[in-house]
Amino acid sequence: MSIDYSKLSDFEINSAVHNALMKEPYKIEFLGNDRIRCVRGSTNVTTGKVEYSKKSLKDYCNNPADAWQIIVGNKISIVSLDNKWIAAPVDTVIDGITGDSEVCFYASYDAVSDVNPLRAAMVVFLMMQEEK
Repeated sequence: MSIDYSKLSDFEINSAVHNALMKEPYKIEFLGNDRIRCVRGSTNVTTGKVEYSKKSLKDYCNNPADAWQIIVGNKISIVSLDNKWIAAPVDTVIDGITGDSEVCFYASYDAVSDVNPLRAAMVVFLMMQEEK
């Protein structure tokens, strides 16, 4: 079942990206006030907890230095549209038409559009992780 990433905050997406990059992923529990708890193993919270705050996580959605290695390493394409950006995995078909004042792009279902190109790319990365 796919997650609707458009409903998640940047902090929640950053947390999910952080978790996906870990060698042994944790179960993420959102505690509110921009804090998460990552629980190793089962849903039993006594097995080992690590708490992160907004300040301690990388900001993949807003900092190119944090996101760029993920974008390049996973061959995620980012294409500019007038007021939005499309991010797509390497095997996505993107068809474009440009004119004097209009740009139209058509992309398959696995492309993501957002006003923030890094956020769109991180959502694509998370969708790629779901497919694994």
